[in-house]
Amino acid sequence: MGRGTLCDMQQHLINHPLNGIKLPDLVQTLVDCYGWDILAAQININCFKSNPSVASSVTFLRKTDWARHRLEAFYLYRFRQFPLPSEIQHALPPREREVDISQNDRPPAALTLDDPEFFDDPNTGWQPTPKDGMRARHTRKQVVGATVPQPDSVASSSGKKTDPWSKWRAKQNDD
Repeated sequence: MGRGTLCDMQQHLINHPLNGIKLPDLVQTLVDCYGWDILAAQININCFKSNPSVASSVTFLRKTDWARHRLEAFYLYRFRQFPLPSEIQHALPPREREVDISQNDRPPAALTLDDPEFFDDPNTGWQPTPKDGMRARHTRKQVVGATVPQPDSVASSSGKKTDPWSKWRAKQNDD
């Protein structure tokens, strides 16, 4: 959806799959389908992990935009299985994205605790890889040219690699 007239934007919002769904109903629908454990593993928000309840989750989600956006994106792209957004649409919050509502007859994705966490953040990458022909897994894109420090060594100010755990390992070997 480009930036159009106010009438175009209102028409888009009327047809949006999240229009008319209240946050408590959204959370309850996802809990009924997946349970708290899978929601905690997929969305990785603390309100789904420690003493979860619909009321406490809704309170947190209303105060925290990023968490509500993750939940709404999970609802759209995993639960309802709408096609993934373009890079431009992905920069918008889920409620403002264009969604092809003609493809709303898919059943919810079957998820387990072993499935990877759902990512809906353009900074971490958005690369769907098909699995079982029905759903997409989301993995982080590797940034070209990025170097990742090795966990067992760290470069010091002199340029030499030093082991930050060397004193501890030496002490363990002495004992």
